[in-house]
Parts: sequence; C-alpha cells; structure tokens
Amino acid sequence: MLRSIALVFAVLALTSGAAAQGGVQAPGGPGAGAFDTLIDFVLRPSQAAEEDEEDIWNWDREPEPSLLESEIGPPIAGPTGEEAIGPTLAGPGTTAEERARARRGRPVGAGAFDPIGIRVGSFIIRPSIEIGVSVTDNVTGAADGPDAVGLLVAPEVTITSEDGRHRVELDLGGEGVFYEDDAFNTSSAAVRISGRYDLNSRTSIVGEGGYAQFREDFTDPDTPGGAAERPLVQSFDATLGIEQRVGRFSLTPSGFVDRTINDDVPLTGGGVASRRELDSTEYGGRLRAAFRAGSGIAPFVEVTGGVRDFDQEVDNSGFRRSSVWGELLGGLVIDRGDKLRGEVSLGYHHEELDDGRLSELEAFLANAAIVWSPRRLTEVQFDFSTDVQTTSVAGEAGSVVYAGVLTLARQVSPRVLLAGGGGVAYEYVVGGDREDVTFTGFAEASYAFSRTASLAARYEYEQEESNEPGGDSKAHTVEMRVRLQR
Repeated sequence: MLRSIALVFAVLALTSGAAAQGGVQAPGGPGAGAFDTLIDFVLRPSQAAEEDEEDIWNWDREPEPSLLESEIGPPIAGPTGEEAIGPTLAGPGTTAEERARARRGRPVGAGAFDPIGIRVGSFIIRPSIEIGVSVTDNVTGAADGPDAVGLLVAPEVTITSEDGRHRVELDLGGEGVFYEDDAFNTSSAAVRISGRYDLNSRTSIVGEGGYAQFREDFTDPDTPGGAAERPLVQSFDATLGIEQRVGRFSLTPSGFVDRTINDDVPLTGGGVASRRELDSTEYGGRLRAAFRAGSGIAPFVEVTGGVRDFDQEVDNSGFRRSSVWGELLGGLVIDRGDKLRGEVSLGYHHEELDDGRLSELEAFLANAAIVWSPRRLTEVQFDFSTDVQTTSVAGEAGSVVYAGVLTLARQVSPRVLLAGGGGVAYEYVVGGDREDVTFTGFAEASYAFSRTASLAARYEYEQEESNEPGGDSKAHTVEMRVRLQR
C-alpha cells in the first residue's frame, strides 16, 4: 500500500515538472493549484481599484511623452513630461530655490536652461545675480511723487543638502534700487534656513529661521513726517518643532519667536526721529494636526497662541500696545504633483491689547497658495493672505490687510517665458476710519541666451485709493534685467 501511494506522488511530481519545463503558466491557468487561483483572485480587484482611482483624478492629463512620440514624434520644444512645470508655493516639497523663483515670477522647469549649480560634497550651490535699470513715474508712491531712474542689483544664492535622513536649505538674497537722490533708494535682503531631520520613520525634527530687512514706504502711517529717507526695518524669526506620524495622522507641536527692530530715521530739517516705540518681540506656540485622506488631499487643523511684547511699555502717544493673541485655522494641503498643489485655509484671529482704550484686534483669516497646471508648460498661480499689523498711530489698535494675486505663466519655448497677472489688496484700520484699496498688474517676458545668461523685461502698474485726503496715487514702472546664474 505504501509503495502504491509513493508511486502516485512520484508520477504527479514528474508531470508537474514536465508542465513547468514546457512553458510558464499564468496564475489560475492550466496546471495551477487551488492556492494559486485564490491568491490571484484576491489581488486582482485591489489593483483594478487603484487604477480606477487614478483614472478619476487624471481624466484630463495629457498622454505621456512616450505615447506622444509613438503617435506624432518628439515635442518640438520645451520640457518633457518627466520635468517639473512650476514652483511649489505651499504645502509639501517647497524648497528655498522654488520660493526664490516664485518671487521673481519664473516657473521651474525650463529644462535645457535651468542652472546646474556647483556641487560641493552633498551640497548644491546655485548663485545668481540680476543687474538692470528701473524707470518709474512715481518713486515715492505719493499723490504727486516724482519720476526717477535707478540702477537695480539683485544677488541671490541657494544652497541645498539632502540625504536619506535629513534635508537642509539655505536661501540668501536681496534687491536694491539706487537713484541719483539717495533718499529714494529702496533695498531688501533676506537669509532663511530650514531643515528636517528624521529620527526614525515616524518622528522628525523640523526647524526654520531667518533674518530680513527692508525699507518702509514714505506713505506708511508709521513713517515720521519729514523723513529724509525710507525707514529701515529688521526682523529675526525662528521656529522649532517635532512632527510625529502615526499611520495617516500627523501631529506637529512647535514653538516660535519673532523679533522686530525699527531703526531711527533722519529728518529733512535736521535731527533724528526715534522709532523705538515699534520695536517688539513675539513668541508663542503652535499645534497642527493633519490627516492624509489619500488622493493627494490632507485636511488639517492648526491652533496658535502668542504674546506680543513691546520694548517701550508705553508708546509716545501714551498707549500700552503689548498684547496676547490666538488663532484657529482649518484647511487642506493638496499635492497632486505638477497638476495641482498648494494649501488653503480659513480661520479666526483674536488679539487683546493691554490698553483698554484700544479696540480688540479681530479678523477672519483666509489664506491660499495654489499652483495649477491646466496643460503642459502652462501654470496658474493664486495667492491670498491675511495680515494683522500693529501701528503707533494714536487711538488705533492696528490694521488688517487682505491681499490676493493671480499669475499666469507660459513657457513658449525653452528660451522664452511669458507671464502676467494682477492683484488687489484691501486694508482697514481697527479703531480708525482709514480704508485703502490697492490694485496692481504686471507683464513680463524673458529670453534665455544660454544656461547661464538671460534677459527679462517687466512692466508694473499700481493704483492706490484711500478715503483719506491726498491718499490716492498711481505709479508705472518698467524694468530691464540681465540675469547671470550658475
């Protein structure tokens, strides 16, 4: 009996081996066992479901380059489907280089004319400088501002380092316009470093810090009357937090500190006006909870609380302006690759000042930074922000500014980029009657001579309307820049 059973198993083994040598059978085909058939039945519906989900989101995506090439040949010009179309303005993946390019309205992904950079170990250094001329018919932004011609210089360096467990980004840049009359000169400079270090697969340390300086406009309410030059403002900020991920959930507690210093400003009649009453330190904490819902969508809730502490306890007008404030935000982070990405949020800000004579600063918050690519080589950017500002004007608690900008960019060819857009900003004073509306528009064209040199021309229009006497103004500005990069 045992010999008969052994003989049967031997025959079955030889038959199975002969079938395997005769050709590879698909799971569930002839010669497949019941276990193989079961595994195949379980796996197939899951794969089909994933493909159906991709089809829903990518219904309007253009065919991949390989398919296009097989049908009509390679594209005449421009980046391939593998290359990025534009910079990320918000949400995951924002780099210092992309933020710098976004400020200049220059999408990432020109392909053949992108800077290569200089590699030093694990670091990539990308230096650049823009030199040109700026012509405006209203250099001060006032109702009857004079025209002026200035020399424009804008250097920039971005440094990026990345490996499996950390990422560091350093962005240094500035811009200055120098006129024959030094009083009209404008300048700005910024240094920003951000980093991320993964302690393990679930926990990361995230941090960011920077320094910035800029000059206020002559028309700013906090600029002293009779100022001989634009007042200089300096700011320092730092944020440190820990991101903890558990499945689809993430929790990021962080702390922050911001320091603002307002330099003294010389007066046309002689002497110096102190702006120390505006110097302040702001510190607090923030907690963000997010959930990755799938399909590139991540809703989040963010709670922030802080203290604004002025160096001068009582300002020159006799008001105590230190305050305690809080914010609640809810929104979405969208990451659909080059098709659609960014962040949108709505919320509420409440700030109570120490001086009971001043109104509470309350504002509904709306913020957005969205990049949409309706087709390859075309990019639409929408930015909207809410800014709560302090002031030194007697009796006023501060102001709230809502500002939005829409930009359209098109890579006509690897060498030519066209961009244009417009925006509007609305500011109202809390505890006062002043309201300002500012309309802006711009058009820009750039041409790349090579990977290291390009030429850009830009036109800007700005119109401000105010309910205060003499507050209306208009300005037209034309710039021509040569950009050198590595």
